[in-house]
Amino acid sequence: MTPLRPFAALLCALLLSAPAAAEEPPSWNPQDTFVFVASVIEWPGNGLATFKDPRRDEALVAQLKACGVPPANVVFLMDKEATRDAMRRELRALAARAGAGSTFLFYFQGHGLSRKEKTWLACYDVDLKDFSTAFDVDELFPVFDKEWKGSRLLLVGDCCHSGALNRVVERFESKSSVRAACLASATASNASTAHWTFTEALISARAGDGAVDRDRDG
Repeated sequence: MTPLRPFAALLCALLLSAPAAAEEPPSWNPQDTFVFVASVIEWPGNGLATFKDPRRDEALVAQLKACGVPPANVVFLMDKEATRDAMRRELRALAARAGAGSTFLFYFQGHGLSRKEKTWLACYDVDLKDFSTAFDVDELFPVFDKEWKGSRLLLVGDCCHSGALNRVVERFESKSSVRAACLASATASNASTAHWTFTEALISARAGDGAVDRDRDG
């Protein structure tokens, strides 16, 4: 197999179904990749604990740009910028900009909330007395299904219950034109760490560190 840059290899392994006998691996075009990042590690006195460890979101965005993703294709909402309305508005706008054949990466870092088999992402202005003020994971599929015309979707979550993002992947299974995958720091029913070790591993892999490839299959 021809060597690929780490991030390209990751995307190809997750999102593309190349024939086993293909001489060349499928390619990833960073110039046609769109990235939405929402990261909240502090909240304005609403009862959610502030994260103390150094944030990894900025390093992740920097690594994606180093891989060749154009800055104009990246939306990065940090802390007070990541309100529920802003997340909804900016995600919809970016998805609409991503044309046919594009790759879309959605990433959230922060607190994940779960109740009665539903999962929310804790936006900056969430009110814990009313989970409907958070960003509902079930909002994602309708946005991508309506606005996005691309072919490869990767959802990444570094938060408790982040495995719930796989619900979006499951809903895309009936659409043969879309390859979707999920990378999560925890299952839908479990808590995650507060130290961003998952995101740190992703950054390392995309920077060329092969330690996470334990079976050495590339």
